[in-house]
Amino acid sequence: FLLSLLLVFFGTVGLSLSEETKKVTDDDFTFEDTVVTATKRAERAQDIPQSITAFSADELSFMGARNFSDMLESVPGVELRNSQGGFGDITMRGISEMSGVEGGPGAAVGYYLDELPLTMSGIFPDVASFDMERVEVLRGPQGSLYGAGSMAGTIRMISNKPDPSGFDNNVDLTYSNTKNGSDNYAANAMLNLPLIKDKMALRVVAAYEDNAGFIDQTDPSTGAVIKEDVNDYETTGGRMALRFIPSDTLTMDASLLYSESKNGRQSIATEDFTISADSSIKEFNDDELLGLNLTMNYELPFADLISATSYFDRDMQGAVDNWYLIPIVSGFNAMMAGMFPPPGFGGPTWITPDGVYSDQTVEAKSISQELRMVSKGDGPLQWVSGVFYKKQKQKFLVAADTMPATDPAYLGMLETVFGSQEALLTDASGTYEQYAVFGELSYDFSDKLTLAGGGRYFHEERDAKTTSEGYFLAATGALTGTQTSSGDSTLFNPKLLLRYKFTDNLMSYMQYSKGFRSGGQNVFILAGAPAFYDPETLDNYEIGLKSVFWDGRARFNMAAFHMVWHDLQAKTVSDDVGANQAVDNVGDAHSTGIDVEFSLRPIKGLTWSIGGNYLKAETDDDYTIMGVTVPAGTALPDAAELTFNTAVQYNVSLTDTLWGFCRASYSYTGETPTTLGSDIDTPAYEIVNFRVGIEKENWQLTLFVDNMFDEKVAYWYLPDTTDLYSGASTSAYGSPRTIGVSLRFNF
Repeated sequence: FLLSLLLVFFGTVGLSLSEETKKVTDDDFTFEDTVVTATKRAERAQDIPQSITAFSADELSFMGARNFSDMLESVPGVELRNSQGGFGDITMRGISEMSGVEGGPGAAVGYYLDELPLTMSGIFPDVASFDMERVEVLRGPQGSLYGAGSMAGTIRMISNKPDPSGFDNNVDLTYSNTKNGSDNYAANAMLNLPLIKDKMALRVVAAYEDNAGFIDQTDPSTGAVIKEDVNDYETTGGRMALRFIPSDTLTMDASLLYSESKNGRQSIATEDFTISADSSIKEFNDDELLGLNLTMNYELPFADLISATSYFDRDMQGAVDNWYLIPIVSGFNAMMAGMFPPPGFGGPTWITPDGVYSDQTVEAKSISQELRMVSKGDGPLQWVSGVFYKKQKQKFLVAADTMPATDPAYLGMLETVFGSQEALLTDASGTYEQYAVFGELSYDFSDKLTLAGGGRYFHEERDAKTTSEGYFLAATGALTGTQTSSGDSTLFNPKLLLRYKFTDNLMSYMQYSKGFRSGGQNVFILAGAPAFYDPETLDNYEIGLKSVFWDGRARFNMAAFHMVWHDLQAKTVSDDVGANQAVDNVGDAHSTGIDVEFSLRPIKGLTWSIGGNYLKAETDDDYTIMGVTVPAGTALPDAAELTFNTAVQYNVSLTDTLWGFCRASYSYTGETPTTLGSDIDTPAYEIVNFRVGIEKENWQLTLFVDNMFDEKVAYWYLPDTTDLYSGASTSAYGSPRTIGVSLRFNF
């Protein structure tokens, strides 16, 4: 069917192409200039001397991006690995997150919706890209303008603002079916309402997605499927924005972001997308997020004064089925029963539990205030200056036990020996507070040469407290009781760059910038692992080239970089019970690499793009933990050596009012080390997506196939987490082939 449709499409194109090309003007070939605000002022992306990828609203629509994760295949040097919606690691240029609560508040990638910070280490909210004006991805440290949470880079989702000049609306409906799963549905709607003509407007966006999942749960003893599609998820939410323009010099934007997600089991399974995890509990994760922002822009004669006030609140409640610990717990129980046999007890149901599970709660709240001034005018001197404050509180609770419950007669003995009747109980909390002053200044010495510099001077204070108890922790040598840590850092993140414009369409630059990630405390303080870890810093040295040629039909951008870490934070070897990983400072490290982007429009309507990243990231020092030495030169985890993407898109006029389009994309992610010092890599994977459709002025119909060749996409390979029934290794998998149709229209 797809092949037939494609042949009909290009047949129509072939009949009309010769007539169309007679009417071509130069504008039909050239790329549009994408204007971004990554530097806190509006500039062409091609004029900014740093590595940045920007997607316009049309590009997001044609690639079928429903959220940020859908567009990653087109961003060189950026990788996403998640096991469930809203849980995952973003890696930029070899700099990875600490996978959720293990990383505490010290994120590596900044994440923003307009002026609202959404940054959380490893637990990023995947905001819907519907009704976005553009998305900006900034690679490399952004310490001067965006602070401590942007050591690897920054992602900015820029929404369409309320328009007081007129009514507008948009609806997007999607249906799809996933191989090994079932039906998926998504619906998005936007309504723009002018309240006071040219003065005030309200814009409301509603979003809903129901994904059926694709992993089946099997009976541990027989292997028969007992429940299909256990990794389903459902998300409901939206955005609301109010714009008020009381005068020609003042604009006020108030916005609200809300989402509520209900996730089933994590997408962890064997290669055939099954898992014989125990059925003692139903694994789930409920995730609720609220974000509020008030931004005011006051135009002074010489500068814009911007105030951005934000509040962020996220609560996650869930239950995790730790089935892979059943053999370990069984061995522990048998050992304890042999050493301390309880009177009248010793039954096999206790020695071999039916399940191991944990109830988990994650809470995060933050407030932030930024006040900045951005110079106006076209003079040679341009500047940005500002102050920033943020306070974030984060809490993590976990209570673990086995099924069935341990015999009451035995609990008394466990409390006598280990001081607790609980298998595992951990209460961890942390507070992070930061004050900062920042600024950047640039001066054009001529039409060709620009020198810029700046930095961010900030002071942060952090406090963490972890209380752990439980006979399982005590028996395995992990720390119990209450552990506290605190620290403060005063740091200056400098930035210096030199830009030279050979012509209006050819520019090169050299840049030095510095990044910083906060320290933290391990949630589970494992035997032989540190209770807390220090901050890390990074020095980035970068040279780049940006060019447009062939009368605007071709664009080539590249950046080569060398980054040096000090006190690198990394996830280290698993603890003895295989329940978790520890974060530690492992000394110095470095990464060297190159980002490349190339786009070409050889004929009217045809666009070909290529992007890639080559990276070599490894440690500089020997490191020893729990008797295991990781030698210098060890590859850093979660960073593929090679990523590559390419896409071909063709747009054609079918009639005076009807257009057709076709897009095929390919992405490759190379092998990735799983943990520092591990000799096991997550396998490389390739993804091919295809889209074809037609559109008129007020509607668009699209047929799409994601992961066309049904590649098994393993985001994480988990060799220590084996299936209980088959003994096969497991991975966190992305979706198999998904075929669907979407309809977008307005009234």
